Amino acid sequence: MNILIIGASRGVGRLAVEQALDAGHHVTAFARNPSSLPIHEHLTLAQGDATNDADVRKAVAGHDAVISALGSDHRRGPTQLYSTATTNLIEAMSSADVSRLIVLSNFGVLSESSHHPLTALLVWAVRLGIRHTLADHRLALRYLQRSTLDWTAVRPMALTDGPRTRNYRVVRDGLPNGGTRISSADVADFMLKQLIDSPFKGKLPALAY
Repeated sequence: MNILIIGASRGVGRLAVEQALDAGHHVTAFARNPSSLPIHEHLTLAQGDATNDADVRKAVAGHDAVISALGSDHRRGPTQLYSTATTNLIEAMSSADVSRLIVLSNFGVLSESSHHPLTALLVWAVRLGIRHTLADHRLALRYLQRSTLDWTAVRPMALTDGPRTRNYRVVRDGLPNGGTRISSADVADFMLKQLIDSPFKGKLPALAY
């Protein structure tokens, strides 16, 4: 499969690049600075900005599917990163006749609740701490829901630098009971699996151990 990965230079995106290459896929790594990625015969580097529609249109063409794993170090202030990038992807993918999109979202973006005290506390804290980021994620989700793309938006719990275990819980609605953490490597694992056979098309699955 020929996959475009947005936000490919770090975090979940970088791990998705590595795992996709290991699985034999051809990958285009799209990032503002993709040069830190290792050289690989099946890897193409694409420098660009996901908030620039021309950059996104150029990158999308010729791919079978897109993974968007955008993130930011500045999560407390107002942002339009996720909604703008999603708008650009919807327009570019529709024009290029590419339909499958897997997006990294965030727990707390919906009206999730939990009876487990640790999970409930974490949701409360994230809604207070990154409310602007969550608001932009919600706007991006509304754009996806109105689109004709074949999308899945993934809501991982708090990310860690742990290993890829392939052993995690996935829930279609709400949050995994008692779940508070999941490694970025396992989030990348789940996102890649959705490209092959996914029961979560048009859904927002949440992930945790």
